[in-house]
This record gives sequence, structure tokens and C-alpha cells, in this order.
Amino acid sequence: MTPSRPGHPPLSSLVVSLIDFVGMPFSERFAACGPQDNRTEGADMTIGGIFTAIIFGAIIGALGRLIVPGKQNMPIWLTIVIGIVAAFAGTGVAHLFNLKTSGWNFWETIFQVAFAVVGVYLVTAFWPKKSGGY
Repeated sequence: MTPSRPGHPPLSSLVVSLIDFVGMPFSERFAACGPQDNRTEGADMTIGGIFTAIIFGAIIGALGRLIVPGKQNMPIWLTIVIGIVAAFAGTGVAHLFNLKTSGWNFWETIFQVAFAVVGVYLVTAFWPKKSGGY
């Protein structure tokens, strides 16, 4: 018998639940995560929200560029785009782990920066290099 803490399921039932979750079709995973929060239902994107996404995208993208070693020959607009995409992807992963995503969350930020690092690394590998001195 696996020991369990009061109010928590035993570890073996959590492992079985995780295996069941991974084995189910992707479309059913969101329904399996429990009741969904309706706080974003019907939310409109405002001008302030667009500016906030650009600013946070620039910050997340800049953090990604700082972590990737070496010189990156990519324009600032691409850094911002990578940061915006990384922010959405990191928030999506945080939702999959049922983490709180309203306000600031440490793990959500870690996921966002990790996606930005991967994005900067991939763009650096495939973006054309500037020709020297012309």
C-alpha cells in the first residue's frame, strides 16, 4: 500500500491518472482537466492589451536572446514576435498543468522564457547571416 498524506490521493492513483491522460486523444484532454474557468469567455482585445502583449513580448524575447550564447543576427521585430509567441505558448503549457495564470506566476514565466530561448535558438540557426563589411 502506498502511503498517502491526509487529503491527497496516493501516488499510485496519480500515476495511473497521468497515464490515462497521456493516452487519451488530444481533444479530450481539455475536458479531462476539470471544470473550465469562464473568466476569459467573451473577453475583447483592447488597444491596451495589444500594447501590453508587444511590451511583454519584447521583454520575454530579450530574455531569450540574453540566455542564448553568441551573437544573434536577427532584427528586433523578430525578437518581439518570438517573445509574443513564447508568451502564448508558455501560458498554454501553464494551463495544461492547471497553474494559476491570472497575475504573475513563477512557472508560467519560466515556461515563457524557455520557449523564447528555443525560438531564438531556432531562428539564429536558420536566419540568414549578414554579409560582412559591404
